[in-house]
Amino acid sequence: MQETQSRYARRYDREFKENAVALVESGREIKEVARDLGISHWSLKNWCKLALSGKEQTQAGTLEAESSTQREIWRL
Repeated sequence: MQETQSRYARRYDREFKENAVALVESGREIKEVARDLGISHWSLKNWCKLALSGKEQTQAGTLEAESSTQREIWRL
């Protein structure tokens, strides 16, 4: 489900996002799905908008792919 998690932000892989959107598309409320999955309803709403517009969900990067400088910038 979650690819990486830090104290400041969570990153979700494409499959997790697509599955969350599928739950909404099946008729469940965004806030209900977000609560059940432990995610922000704002994030889920954005993922649903992307899916509705036909755009592909973004793939979360991994910390291994980031340089130490990028990780420090992200942390700040």
